[in-house]
Amino acid sequence: PDALGAVPAFYWQAEGVPEPLAAALTARGYHVKVEAPLVALSAATPAPTLPDSVEITPARSNVDWRALVDFRLALGAELPLDFLLRRLAGAWATQQAVDGDWWVLREGGRVLGSMGLFWRDGTARYQDVDVHPDHRGRGLGRLMFHTVRAHGEATGAFQRQVIVADRGSLAHAWYQRMGFAPAPGEVFAFRKEPAE
Repeated sequence: PDALGAVPAFYWQAEGVPEPLAAALTARGYHVKVEAPLVALSAATPAPTLPDSVEITPARSNVDWRALVDFRLALGAELPLDFLLRRLAGAWATQQAVDGDWWVLREGGRVLGSMGLFWRDGTARYQDVDVHPDHRGRGLGRLMFHTVRAHGEATGAFQRQVIVADRGSLAHAWYQRMGFAPAPGEVFAFRKEPAE
């Protein structure tokens, strides 16, 4: 077996991937994606007032986690199930290992969004900020993001904030409107399916 055979996923900092390397990784069953981190300093963001029908809470109970997992699985239906399950297991492990939480946005009791905010050593990282596609464009993502951001900033535990989004994507532009600025890129490669 080749040296990459046992590695399910890895990251490295780069603005792009040379075509020969991308082709070699793809031939070995990897999906290769260049992501663009954005950074911001904490700014004492005020928490927005939520409409009566909306609640944004940390996922701390088994019921909350089940709702979060169901939501994330539905959003990632086009990705391999084993990859999604590993990411969700990693999400659970992250919540146990560092400060912060996964958050769930519900409207009328139905989960319409989720995100993670975790911090260590003065830096916070946002993860998987998503709103159900049928409910985008209503300001729910902005409401969730600012609510969670205000909660995190109120702890005083971090001064720098990081989020990763595909360069040139709508999400990348959205985070820039939230006050984040581009930082050096990173490459994410993960196995689409087990190697033969």
